[in-house]
Amino acid sequence: MKKLSIHEVNILEKIDYLLFVDGFAIIEDYSEAIQECFDDLKNFYDETIYNSKSEEYLGGFCTRNENILKNKKDNYTFNRWLSHSLIQDVAHNYLKSNKFNIDVFQTLDNSESKHSAQKPHFDRIPTLKFLLYLNDINLRNGPFSLSPGSHHWVRKNFPIPRENFDSFELLEKSRKIPEIIMDNLQKVSGKAGQLLIFHTDCVHHQGIVQTGETKIIRAHFRNPKIYNNIERINLLNQIRKMKSLMRTFFD
Repeated sequence: MKKLSIHEVNILEKIDYLLFVDGFAIIEDYSEAIQECFDDLKNFYDETIYNSKSEEYLGGFCTRNENILKNKKDNYTFNRWLSHSLIQDVAHNYLKSNKFNIDVFQTLDNSESKHSAQKPHFDRIPTLKFLLYLNDINLRNGPFSLSPGSHHWVRKNFPIPRENFDSFELLEKSRKIPEIIMDNLQKVSGKAGQLLIFHTDCVHHQGIVQTGETKIIRAHFRNPKIYNNIERINLLNQIRKMKSLMRTFFD
């Protein structure tokens, strides 16, 4: 599995190419570019994660920080990271936007963890994610897994706009992955400071921890101008029709 270095020439072009072909890119020494910020992220993680329980994330811990850019004062540490030029440039290039909806998750997985993200899937709402490893992750403590190139199959079979996020039918279909894609799932181990960038149309899952634990901070970037499900598309169409009727009436 190819890994990039933060010091490589033309790294943005290489990331863009790998995202297009494989659906993901890995920068194994990313923390070297943000060392002070990386240390602050680890300290902030240790201060918050163990007090954050979720019924949907049994055994481990998970905390979600919503609308990061709208709450800058409350999310100073995250904003320092997400304002880094590489993060911003990759998001701009891939999502074709200068404005994003951004959520940040802090997760801890251990041998007791049980949650839906451990099963191979693609996300029902397409999202560009940045996963920052806060500790060394090997084959025994739950490495993240992806199936290279599987986003091409997903986009062919589940074009946008997709069904509403709450659709049970879509949820079921998103878990029925072809055997050839499942057989090609590859585990992404790495040292603390590694950055995994991937689009969630690429089939993936969080690893199962045998021993130890996995500490990850992941940022979710979405283009707010793109409505990815049928319910929102229909709502927008209704609004446009109402505006058109009102203009006709008042004219």
